[in-house]
Amino acid sequence: MDRDKNNSVADLQTLSQEVQDVVREASSIMLEAEDQAEQSTRKSNRSDLVTVYDVRIQEYLEKELLRIFPAAGFMGEEDDVRDIAGKRYYFIVDPIDGTLNFVLDYRHSAISVALAEDTGSGPQVVLAVCFNPYLDEMFTAIRGEGAKLNGASIEAAERELADSVVLFGTSPYQREYTDQTFEAVKEFYKRCSDVRRGGAAVLDICYIAAGRGDLFYEMGLAPWDYAAASLIVEEAGAVVTDLEGKPLSITGKSGVLAGPPHQHEAALDLLREIFG
Repeated sequence: MDRDKNNSVADLQTLSQEVQDVVREASSIMLEAEDQAEQSTRKSNRSDLVTVYDVRIQEYLEKELLRIFPAAGFMGEEDDVRDIAGKRYYFIVDPIDGTLNFVLDYRHSAISVALAEDTGSGPQVVLAVCFNPYLDEMFTAIRGEGAKLNGASIEAAERELADSVVLFGTSPYQREYTDQTFEAVKEFYKRCSDVRRGGAAVLDICYIAAGRGDLFYEMGLAPWDYAAASLIVEEAGAVVTDLEGKPLSITGKSGVLAGPPHQHEAALDLLREIFG
């Protein structure tokens, strides 16, 4: 089937299953890894790590995803691979989101794959797969078809802020955001039930989609950190934007705020007040 010309829902459903199969196979590299800490190096700072396993998984995903969809481009975190110019479709991949967790054997990391389509009016994610192999949890979405966890439909929670759990990221690669990040944590903590810091933005955003948390924010993320998860949380009935309420970029860095509609605008107002 020519997937460049036929973008029917049925075709995306078939492609989604093929992507899930590839991601599940790639996850064996994570699960069978040894000496993660010894085989890691720093990129931008002491918190920004890359392991040989990140590289192996990305190389595997690039090979296998382009095998099942040869016309697609590819964008990956490691070495900032970007072969997307002139492509109608391209994959956006994070081989291990939560690399520090992986190095520490914290067992809270995920493989993330999004498929973006650019029809000329700007790219949008049309298919998403995020997999946590440690819990065998596969989050998926197709645009317009809802979000799923291991094949069962999921929806964002409808709790009020006072009963909510707020998830956040600390932008450890951009320490200039430290004061604003933790000022926001303090202000949300005053208003909500509790806060959580998981160390893997992909899973945090997917957890909002599954109702395990209510709001997520982080000031500085790259497209592979949120591209797939943003479609999943949107298809679960939540709203996801940058920290100014604008649509997310899937080719450049962005802050991210995700949550149900009745909380999203109020959270934006609070963040605007804090961030000026």
